Formats: sequence, structure tokens, C-alpha cells
Amino acid sequence: MFLYVCVSVFQVVVLRGWFYKLTLDEMVCLITLIVVMTFGVAEIYIFDCAVHKLVATFLILVCVGVNKKNFSLILAISIGLGMSIVNSSLLSIGELAILALGANVFSYPHRYKIAISTILFAVVGQIYFVGMENQIIYNLIPIAFGATLFLCVPNKIIEKISDRY
Repeated sequence: MFLYVCVSVFQVVVLRGWFYKLTLDEMVCLITLIVVMTFGVAEIYIFDCAVHKLVATFLILVCVGVNKKNFSLILAISIGLGMSIVNSSLLSIGELAILALGANVFSYPHRYKIAISTILFAVVGQIYFVGMENQIIYNLIPIAFGATLFLCVPNKIIEKISDRY
């Protein structure tokens, strides 16, 4: 079954590219592949900072930057679902969905507004879901670093991707 998912997703990428809208089967296969790939990143920590939050933040911001707002929310929920399965807790879905919603609220025209609003929504989400504890800084460092990586991507690359897809 996983082989069918991988073949379907890679067939879309290789044969058609991302130029066309995905069908329902292809979207389900892509979401399944994202959830399974999240399992591989789930338990990687660098100095008590979760790598999956860095990757999720960067990918969500790139999706919002190229005007794929609906897909950014689907991506956030998919990554959160994968983390929820690994951790046996639904908090990851809510945290990443709040990140995507925060990025979508201030999505145009300045990339700095997208990054800052994402960090602010992450702070509010962390306080709401986790509360004030000593580990809050370790939860926010990868999100801030992912937003900084997004700001380091040149505007020409974002424009080229958005024109293409």
C-alpha cells in the first residue's frame, strides 16, 4: 500500500509536475507520504529543539509565500497528524494548524509580516496549549529559525515557484 502511495506521488512529480491541480487520490497519497515522512523526523532533536517544527514552519511559510494557502493548512495538519501518532497526543495538530493560520492571516504582500505573525501565533499557541513552563523557549527556537530560513530565501526564487505552480 505504501508503495502505491509513493508511486502515485512520484508519478505526479515526474510526469505532470506540479502544474496541474491534484486529484483526490493523488492528494490522499501526498498526505499519506507526508505523514509517514514525519515519522522519520519525529524524534530528531538538536539541543532539545525539535527538528520537525523547523521543517514544518519552513514548508508552511513557503506554501503561503507561493500563494498555496489551502495547501499550507493541509500540510500543517498532515505533519501534525504524523507527530500526533508518534507522540500519542493531539497537541501537535493544533500547534501546527495555528502556525498555518497565523501565516495565512498576514500572507501578502510582505514576507516579513508572514514570518513575524507566525512567530507571534506560535507564542500564543504555546502559551495556550502548553502553558508557561521552562521548555517554552525550546519549542519556539525551531519555529523562529524556520521563519528566518524562509526570510533567507531570495524573492526571485519565491516568485519563480509561484509563477510556475
